[in-house]
Amino acid sequence: MTFIAKTVLILSVIFFISGMSVFDSESVDNVSRDYQQASAKSHVPVDVKYQLPKNIQTGEQVAIKLLLKAGQVAENLIVTVHADEGLLLMDANNQYSFGEQKKGQKSSLTLNVMAEADGLFYIYISASLVIDGQQQSGTIVIPLSAGNARSQKVLKQEGKVTQDSTGTPVISMPAVEATD
Repeated sequence: MTFIAKTVLILSVIFFISGMSVFDSESVDNVSRDYQQASAKSHVPVDVKYQLPKNIQTGEQVAIKLLLKAGQVAENLIVTVHADEGLLLMDANNQYSFGEQKKGQKSSLTLNVMAEADGLFYIYISASLVIDGQQQSGTIVIPLSAGNARSQKVLKQEGKVTQDSTGTPVISMPAVEATD
């Protein structure tokens, strides 16, 4: 076989295989296209999808919908939620237990949050399946932009960048006198 024919054959196989993996990952469920796939490490047998409202305003309480799907039979599905400072979790709980799970069983959770200021915040979701008394956990992060996130104040650098005798960049900071 010629070099060009071999190259075309190899590239065709690669595109075919990569196309099949994309097809499989997108056709997991007949879930609304509005939900976004959250990715965790591949060993975690919990599939998490989330739905964010558009145009979240500061001071406005919004609902974030989570869809959870157990990848295997488990004694319990536990979800723990934390958020960045400045993003309030309005629900009393930050840990939810869904009980015994069958393979492919779907559960949903709605989180009510409110941003105290404009900015980009993150919600940290830890999903754990308890299998034979052992937890298999994974954490996903959901970005949430509230208000005019781009208008956040950019901190100014106080020091002056110079170079030392070897050419290494050095930041000279202004001296501050301590008073006791």
